[in-house]
Amino acid sequence: MWEQPLPAAEEQHLAGAVPRRIGEFRAGRHSARAGLARIGLRPELLLPAPGGGVRWPAGAVGSISHSGRYCAAAVAPAALVAGIGFDAAQRTTVTGVMARAVCRPEELDWCERDPYPAEERATLVFSAKEALYKALHPLTGVPLGFQDVTVTVPAARLTSGRFFALVLAPGPLNGLRVRGRYAFTATEVLTSVVLTHHPTTGKEPTR
Repeated sequence: MWEQPLPAAEEQHLAGAVPRRIGEFRAGRHSARAGLARIGLRPELLLPAPGGGVRWPAGAVGSISHSGRYCAAAVAPAALVAGIGFDAAQRTTVTGVMARAVCRPEELDWCERDPYPAEERATLVFSAKEALYKALHPLTGVPLGFQDVTVTVPAARLTSGRFFALVLAPGPLNGLRVRGRYAFTATEVLTSVVLTHHPTTGKEPTR
């Protein structure tokens, strides 16, 4: 899936891209198509959306992420789910200076606790915020920085489980609390957020 070409209208968005970017773009689209086929959709094109992400076909929501040689997509019928955010990051992506940029003080304190390496905890916080943003932004268009959200993980020893994200930024999303899930593999941390209704209106998706 990293090497197989896409339709010409998608490939044109790779003009001038480095080989790694080409591989990630192709793998993401092929993964998304496989997921969409499982819910009965076979779109001709999956073009980039304004501001990033994918222009999903009518009737579907989804999210793509890649990390090194790992790539996956999460998709669902729009009739059941308002939004999805999925993220993958190599387990020790966030270290040192980057951790201080990504994490709030309370998160940095949590990252330093035993028994898990601080880098892996910080990467979990980073990935959780990425998944939240990917779920929220297509629905709201509200920009969120890393310091606009605080993440808590109610577990001491991390393998898989739930996290909670609270939006602190002023504006329409202030006070929004969202539950997500995470899992560590041998090489990656994977995070996901599924929104069952619109975060600002409370409107449920059409069933």
